[in-house]
Amino acid sequence: MTDPILGWFRLPTATDPGTLNVCYAAIDRPVITGRSDELVLSGPEPVTFATMLEDVAAFAGALAGLGIGPGKVALMDLADDVDTAVGRLACARVGAVSVSPSTGLASAVDSLMPAVILSSRHAELAAVLEHTAHQPDACIVRGDADLDPTRDIAWDLAVKAGRTDPAGCAKVPADAPYSFDAGVRTVLEQAERVARLTQSPVSAAQLRAALEG
Repeated sequence: MTDPILGWFRLPTATDPGTLNVCYAAIDRPVITGRSDELVLSGPEPVTFATMLEDVAAFAGALAGLGIGPGKVALMDLADDVDTAVGRLACARVGAVSVSPSTGLASAVDSLMPAVILSSRHAELAAVLEHTAHQPDACIVRGDADLDPTRDIAWDLAVKAGRTDPAGCAKVPADAPYSFDAGVRTVLEQAERVARLTQSPVSAAQLRAALEG
């Protein structure tokens, strides 16, 4: 049996894993089913499903504009819980694989070969990239920083650009990788996890934890 809360795009069969999307299961489907004004994030700065969808779709639009899509790897090195949740969901929205630098930033860059890096530690990232063999196509940087105009994009500018062309949800095979954190986790496994979690409001830290590991 298939779980209706996941919002399958194509149902699985004996020979076909079916297609779905982690972001759609977590954010879009609650909006479509009438929960737009309900909270997805609780706490001091609560966020509704409608607002989260707008922010994630905008960031996903920025990623798509950079050529980030299915099969591409996005390295996540963000301090803020909400930023991480938005970044992870945006990557899932376009079908990219999101990973954390659990082995260290330099090692992760060369071993995972990310197409894009999302970072709130620009100075450290810039120093690391001076010595890595692999170079990402782009880095989206949170916070004030001396950006490299050939590679770096300020987070707020990326979101502003993405709002002009927000991204829809990629139809991702259920057995495709969602993340390589703590082993390979499939899109189906992650969709099941977050769809259940967002049945009621959670803290940003809880959502981040669910999206990371």
